[in-house]
Amino acid sequence: MLIASISGSTTQLLNSVDDNVNAGSWTLAVKRETGAGANIYIYYKANTAAGTPTVTAHLASNSGGIQITLYEISGSNLTLDVTNNGTAGTGVSDPGSLNTTLANAILLAATENQSGESTGGTSYTFLDSSNGNKFASAQYRIVSSTSNYATAFGTDTFGTWDAVAAAFGESGGASTERHQTRHMHQSWGFR
Repeated sequence: MLIASISGSTTQLLNSVDDNVNAGSWTLAVKRETGAGANIYIYYKANTAAGTPTVTAHLASNSGGIQITLYEISGSNLTLDVTNNGTAGTGVSDPGSLNTTLANAILLAATENQSGESTGGTSYTFLDSSNGNKFASAQYRIVSSTSNYATAFGTDTFGTWDAVAAAFGESGGASTERHQTRHMHQSWGFR
């Protein structure tokens, strides 16, 4: 499975995501589009073919900048379980909790902040890369049982933020040790 969190400025509305190895468009898991500060999305492609894909985000406009954090998860059969999203004018970026129904899951959260970088939330692996326009961050966590998991990032951002979260779980009894997660993040600026 390939999963991408994609963030951009208020002008960066995302129409679709695809790649050059797998047929068809990716599936939108969750999005938060507000006129306040940023737009943030999580897209995924299940049962992907072998190869090295080039992932393309198709934008409605090309001013500002975007960031893509790409996750590759192998060794499991994951299904989208639950999602959440949030926005506020100040405070800690928090897409809201994920009350999972599928065990052996990967929890993903992403944020786009107007002012200041986030830090990682408790028990999450934190990924961070400024996209040169605003401040984008992502984090993930692998869990083995169903529960109501917090997805908040670690520190105040001192400005408007948008955030999304998604849980991809597996109910077939496989252990979380089977998940092999690789991630890559890249920023692009368009002027």
